[in-house]
This record gives sequence, C-alpha cells and structure tokens, in this order.
Amino acid sequence: MLARTAVTITLLAAVCFGQLAAQEYRPEDFLPLAVGNSWTYRHSYMEMREDAPLLEAEQELTTVVTGTEVIDGQTYYVFSGPEYTFPPIPWFSLAGKKVRWADDGALMVLRLGGEVALFRFDVQEPRQYPITSTESDTLVRSFITSGRVLLASFDLMGHNAPGEDRGVFFRQFYGMAGHAISVWFTDVPDFMNKLDPIRAVLDGRAIEYIDAVRPTAVSASSWGRLKVLRHRY
Repeated sequence: MLARTAVTITLLAAVCFGQLAAQEYRPEDFLPLAVGNSWTYRHSYMEMREDAPLLEAEQELTTVVTGTEVIDGQTYYVFSGPEYTFPPIPWFSLAGKKVRWADDGALMVLRLGGEVALFRFDVQEPRQYPITSTESDTLVRSFITSGRVLLASFDLMGHNAPGEDRGVFFRQFYGMAGHAISVWFTDVPDFMNKLDPIRAVLDGRAIEYIDAVRPTAVSASSWGRLKVLRHRY
C-alpha cells in the first residue's frame, strides 16, 4: 500500500518550498512547447471500495505535441491523448488537450465552452486565483520554489469533495511532472489517480526524469542538456 508521503503532490511541494525563487525566469520555461516534444508517465489508479475488491490499474502514458491548430485567431499546441480508456485521465492533465501561452504568463487550456487560464506562472510568491468553473474546480493555489531548477506547484480547489486533493507540479525546462487526485481519510489513500513522470523528449533529446531531479548523478547527455536549455533562455 502506498504511503501518503510518497504520493501526495501537495506534500512534495511543501518539502521543496523553503525560500521562494529569486532568479528570473520565463513562464514558457515550465512547459517547452514544440511539435515533437513528448512526456511519458506511469499512470496509477487505486480505489478502495466497501464490500468490494480493491480496484487497481496501471498504464504507461506518452503524450506528444502532435502539431498546432489555429482557432479563433490563436495558435494552440495539440497534445495526443491516451490509447486506453481506463484508468481515466485527471481533467487537468494536458493529455488530449490544446494549449497556448497567453501574454500574461498563463497557460491557457481549451475546453468545451472556451479557454481556462488554468496554470499561471507570472508570480514568485504563493497566491490564489479564480478560474472558470471546470469539473467543479473554481480556484487554484500556486507557488514557485527555489532550487537549481524551479518547481511550480498548483493545488486545484473549490470542488465539493471533502478530503480530496488535486495537484500538479511543473519542473522548469522539463514540463508537467507529477499530477494526481487523491482522497484521504486514514494514513493510506482511499482513492488515488496519479501520473508520475518517467521521461521526456525535448528537441529530439531524451531526458530521464530522475536525471532532472538529481543533476549530480547524471550524464552530460541528460542533465547537461537541461543546462544548455537553461542558458539558452
């Protein structure tokens, strides 16, 4: 059984919080959008049900920026969706979505009914901002943490689901990393739907996520690539 400390994004972000990032950055650094870039995740699902067997599933998901599409005068990057139907993808995952960067540093996600300014990277301090009600979420809490590579964390809030956490974090120069929905009533989850990052392919180069997290233990072909990207921007 997975322990709460191993899977909750909120706690992971809190561990990394410390001093807020002081260095300059571009919001676009948190999601390198280019046709051909891809991100691979381990998608895990677990549901504890009364008077029923434990429901578990695991898949590997790779989402690729397959191209661009112009809609109402705006250019969106198109992410491929999953090739499976279960487990379900959290609504705030980018898989199967069309997204663009706004001038004010917001990542705009196109959904039925219009755009949602879902993830904002334009501040370096904890903040809350409202979003158009989407899947019962109406509010987002965000903060950016310091380190060799910055970490942007987002808690999706406002839903009427007591005990449920919905969270995402992005790693600078890598993209969307972990994201999950979890429900807690004890020391173990009653429900968990999470995607853990495995690797990305950026500008044709593969980067293992563990290399992005532990730059002191990686080769020049992986972490070195991140450093090149960092200096480029």
